[in-house]
Amino acid sequence: MNAFIDKSAFLAVLNSADRYDASVKRTWDELLFGDSILLTSNDIVVETTLILQHRFGMDAQTHPCIRPGLNSLLPGKPSLLTSILNCQP
Repeated sequence: MNAFIDKSAFLAVLNSADRYDASVKRTWDELLFGDSILLTSNDIVVETTLILQHRFGMDAQTHPCIRPGLNSLLPGKPSLLTSILNCQP
């Protein structure tokens, strides 16, 4: 199964304070470790990053509502979100 990951999916899995967090995390793990092919676009990554920076500032990755370890979203691959959030203007 192919799954297109949009900004709402990224935001849901990153938001550990979400009331549906357990369900979101379970679904994300099923997609990651199953036979699914996950797709997204540069535009989605940029839009997600802009939303995180707007809501939480440039230090979004250390905000208490953001799930720790952004790199763990895609095991074995560097996280684009972490890379972008670490950039200084």
